[in-house]
Amino acid sequence: MIGLTTAEAAARLGVKPATLYAYVSRGLLTRTRTREGSRFDPAEVERLALGGRRGRGAAPLAFVTALTLIEDGAYRYRGVDAVDLSRSRPFEDAATWLWLGEWPHNGEPWAAPAGMARLAAAAGASLGPHTTPAERWRVAVAAAATADPLRHDRNPPAVAAAGRGLLATLVETLPVAAVRPPAGTVADSLAARLWARLSPLPATAAHVAVLDAALVLLADHEVAPSTLAARTAASFGADPYNAVLAGMAAASGPLHAASSLEVRPVLARANTYGPAVALGEVLRRGGAVHGFGHPLYPGGDPRATELLARLRHLGSLPRGVEGLLALAAERAMPSPNVDLALAALAETALMVPGASEAVFVLARTAGWIAHALEEYAGRTAFRLRASYVGAR
Repeated sequence: MIGLTTAEAAARLGVKPATLYAYVSRGLLTRTRTREGSRFDPAEVERLALGGRRGRGAAPLAFVTALTLIEDGAYRYRGVDAVDLSRSRPFEDAATWLWLGEWPHNGEPWAAPAGMARLAAAAGASLGPHTTPAERWRVAVAAAATADPLRHDRNPPAVAAAGRGLLATLVETLPVAAVRPPAGTVADSLAARLWARLSPLPATAAHVAVLDAALVLLADHEVAPSTLAARTAASFGADPYNAVLAGMAAASGPLHAASSLEVRPVLARANTYGPAVALGEVLRRGGAVHGFGHPLYPGGDPRATELLARLRHLGSLPRGVEGLLALAAERAMPSPNVDLALAALAETALMVPGASEAVFVLARTAGWIAHALEEYAGRTAFRLRASYVGAR
């Protein structure tokens, strides 16, 4: 890469060359000396330009990425429309596309390394009976890391291989809730194996296709809080497993991956007592109405639109859920978001407690690994400064 000249970098940042070299001395930019003069990494310059400076010694507040673009009510993975991708390729292909920018050359099932699966299962055996899948996975990831002596290899093929093994291990750590489908085109996919662990209903091709689509749709979403946590960890040298753990920790609250867990009881009440009673109870408690609206999609969350349409196509969206959606539209509430769609999937498939959060977390693990790979290729200077307001 040739890089930007001093004049080009200074112009992009709107500063004088002397200020540019001050950034270099403070570690905000890297300068490469060539026979033609100093050169600067365009990505680093762009990060600094986008993030600006907030306070003395502040680092950029934004990073550049080639993974996901959210624009005009849609989102794309490396230029490929995510909704279209969910209709044409399985989750394994979407994950590989995010990680390596290429499609898999074979359709071999992703397998959990024997030692890794054994350690993860042993760690999970001591957990309580009411442990949710996402809680179980946080323990499993920590155990899985100890089974991979090469986990610090940051070459993209090595990280992708670790990602395949980790995702398969996470699925295999969950107890089986239903009989797996017979050998066939979907029997060994991650979605089919996950369905058999989340739902007691048969893992038919139609059921698995909906779950597979949900995994693809949720694989990445630009700089969500959990992604920022995973990316920050990777920036400072965390291996892929610990980067995933950072993402899982940030996603665990009711305002992120677990938001759908707040929605499912409302859908269950709507099915039993009607949508007005269910919504009225939420409003009476003064709590937030989860499942509606998204700041990045004022016209409607495309992930929710796709998943709800798929559930309707199967004829499995309960009347109470449809009634709640109709009531929300009548009251001019924001459009449903993916949290409501995940809760609807879990409710209609009679999934185990915590299942909708599990779908989110497993899918987003692929995205966290993709963002870790970007950090390994070019580290973002995550070092913010606080605006101190306490006693001096």
